[in-house]
Amino acid sequence: MALRCLIGLNLSWVGPLIPVIARAQTASLAEAGFLVSSYYLGAIPPMVTGRWFLAKFGMRGCLTMASALMALGLATVALGTGMPMLWSGSLIFGTGAGLAVISGSVYALSCGRDNPASLLNKLAMFYGVGALSGPLVAWAGTNTAWSYHAVYAFGTLYAVCAGFFLWRSAAQTAVEDLQTERYSGERQAHKYADVWMCSLLLLLYIGVEIGATAWLYTYLTRAGGHGDGAGALGVSFLCVGLTFGRFVGIHLCRRFSLDRITSIFMLIATGSLTALSIFPKMGLVALAVSALCGMGFGPVYPNILAAVNARHPDEVDRVTPIVVSVSFVGGIFMPFLIALVFEHVGLQEGMGLVALTSALVFVFYLFVRARYLRKTA
Repeated sequence: MALRCLIGLNLSWVGPLIPVIARAQTASLAEAGFLVSSYYLGAIPPMVTGRWFLAKFGMRGCLTMASALMALGLATVALGTGMPMLWSGSLIFGTGAGLAVISGSVYALSCGRDNPASLLNKLAMFYGVGALSGPLVAWAGTNTAWSYHAVYAFGTLYAVCAGFFLWRSAAQTAVEDLQTERYSGERQAHKYADVWMCSLLLLLYIGVEIGATAWLYTYLTRAGGHGDGAGALGVSFLCVGLTFGRFVGIHLCRRFSLDRITSIFMLIATGSLTALSIFPKMGLVALAVSALCGMGFGPVYPNILAAVNARHPDEVDRVTPIVVSVSFVGGIFMPFLIALVFEHVGLQEGMGLVALTSALVFVFYLFVRARYLRKTA
């Protein structure tokens, strides 16, 4: 859970830090924004091989390795000079984060006794808890003499402490040892159309969520005319909404169908993004709209991942790595594409691209739900 919080911290503080890093490294916004893309690029390999790592080293071993990689990546960004060095640090951090996310998700879906969607929303909520503080940590760090270096040094210390406690903790429970024995028979997850369609759907969705989170600060400060503190607060409000949406999702998923919950929250996110793109100068109302946007994001990813896994309960360890690793590709291209639009077209047009993609994700979800997920909704 501590590592999920750190992942949330990193992905929420990077938005306010992108303009700072761009100035410090005399780089363009797109070059600094590639920190987000390199993170997701690094996360994909352990996503693909997460099942092997979990079977080989166990849950605690995977998390210990993940914390070491995350500490190394953050230290590289804190101490490095030049954008290639910073991209390398972000990629290393992403590798550790990817290992932490996939091993935790597979383990939870395999061994959990709770409703799968509720369980994944619980895990995702810890990401949101970390993300709440990220923009404020960034704001505090950039107001010191060490600027963004202080922020990443704090993250390094956090990862080192988490890794130390994982290393010193008790041995794995017997439940984990049964992980590799649960599954039998022919494995065909890669042949299922619903797995690949949900992977593509979540690829687009991740692009929207991460693109909006990474560039909201820049949009609020430059297009909305807010100060740095208000811009950071806007990202925090988005993360408050994200955490609240996942908290509500835990309980709603036990009472209502997944398709109804997911559709409603997708519409909330799309409507909020549309409002931000059309009315950039809405004053402090933008903070409330940002919170609504985050709430709309809240349960979408966990719900869709749970729905596709529910169709293949004996292949969770295969389905989850496929869906999650493919979906993370959206985190590579979408933030970078938004940066290019921001720089070469306009800020409103960039946010409009996010809103349009969110609307397309909703339409695509309706198709996937009707064609592939109806039996589990």
